[in-house]
Amino acid sequence: GPIGSYSYDAANKYKSAEDELKEYKNIEEVISELEKGNTDICVVPVENAIHGAVVDTMDTILDVADIYIVDEVVVDVHHMLMSKSKDSTIAKIYSHTQALEQCRRYLSEHYPDVEKIPVSSTSFAAELAQKESDTACICNESCKKL
Repeated sequence: GPIGSYSYDAANKYKSAEDELKEYKNIEEVISELEKGNTDICVVPVENAIHGAVVDTMDTILDVADIYIVDEVVVDVHHMLMSKSKDSTIAKIYSHTQALEQCRRYLSEHYPDVEKIPVSSTSFAAELAQKESDTACICNESCKKL
């Protein structure tokens, strides 16, 4: 995933000192690059404890015959709701589908009438929330630093 996403953090945690880390926009793109031979290994989310299997990953992997899961990276997920707007003015919340689902109860309780918009990554959600007024995003600490 892009810099600031949980996938990027997982890849950074997994890589060795001599590995070159590349970022991709989405799961389909990274697996496509692996399939084409443009990268030797990729790190993608497969499942999480709250929302279960990551369907985008599983569907994409099933379409490619020669991809094998060879290792596991465990990443602690700590979502943050971030915005440059005041809480009462938030009209839209961006995030990856997984994060929106993982935070569904909280969002229903605290932001029941706010539009929830799924995007390709939590880091892209942060980028959008930074540019647009009256928006927020669900992302991780890495996005806050960026």
